[in-house]
Amino acid sequence: MSDTMSGTAQIGVTGLAVMGRNLARNLARHGYTVAVHNRTGARTEELVEEFGREGDFVPAGTPREFVAALERPRRVIVMVRAGEATDAVIGEFAPLLEPGDIVVDGGNAHFADTRRREEALRERGVHFVGAGVSGGEEGALHGPSIMPGGSDEAYAALGPLLEDIAAKAPDGAPCTAHIGPDGAGHFVKMVHNGIEYADMQLIAEAYDLLRTVAGYGLGPCRRGLPRLEHRPPGLLPRRGHRRGAGPHRRLHRAPLRRRRGRRRRAEGHRPLGGADRPGPGRSGIRHRRGGLRPLPVRAHRPAPGRR
Repeated sequence: MSDTMSGTAQIGVTGLAVMGRNLARNLARHGYTVAVHNRTGARTEELVEEFGREGDFVPAGTPREFVAALERPRRVIVMVRAGEATDAVIGEFAPLLEPGDIVVDGGNAHFADTRRREEALRERGVHFVGAGVSGGEEGALHGPSIMPGGSDEAYAALGPLLEDIAAKAPDGAPCTAHIGPDGAGHFVKMVHNGIEYADMQLIAEAYDLLRTVAGYGLGPCRRGLPRLEHRPPGLLPRRGHRRGAGPHRRLHRAPLRRRRGRRRRAEGHRPLGGADRPGPGRSGIRHRRGGLRPLPVRAHRPAPGRR
């Protein structure tokens, strides 16, 4: 960790919720000196105290200190909620920046908002990059997919750093590229999210049809659970579900069968075995899978008073 506030940080992250914190840690792990700032100073102190050993962090208590800690051209990554919060942060930092500095919005902003912000900052000579970041909190820490959109000059200064921290394909290629001007990066992120959510919806609806219409249960989830009696309530059929349909029958009835079997053996019942086992045309209980299961035979006991 570094306490120097004289333009030593190569990049800065403001907004230290889960995504911003992990992205700052990812940058520090790759050898960059990272200025960190949050509206509430407690999060900044918590990050430095808990993860300061991972790299060089420069904590800043105010926006002015944060900007002063960055080397020129300044590179500021904004990781706050999309919408009004993003506009508020940009409005707070823009007067402190100089022509040639770069502001990166790493949130899920609508591409039209990104185009509006890029145009406003361009009038100040400040580059604005709308970068979609995919991979969640784990990706932000270990390597996300990054979709930056902005000017060629901005990507020339920012691209090598993004390529360094991004996820890598099997051939070693970084999972990032200059998508295009202004809102292109957030437009691609919007399409990416639409495909992802549609896939999740498709999986959920297919599963619901298999469970409620075809009668399939949660078979794969039961593996590794040693006793049916101890299964979590979520594995039992829903109320009103017909118990005789599908794998739920096995889930509900198996513990009862075991208890009945133990009681019958204790009372002297014995199953048929060997040659006595029923074959085709013989009596037996029709098993639900179509086979015959032998009838239990009660041990003969003479009636009272008879020998």
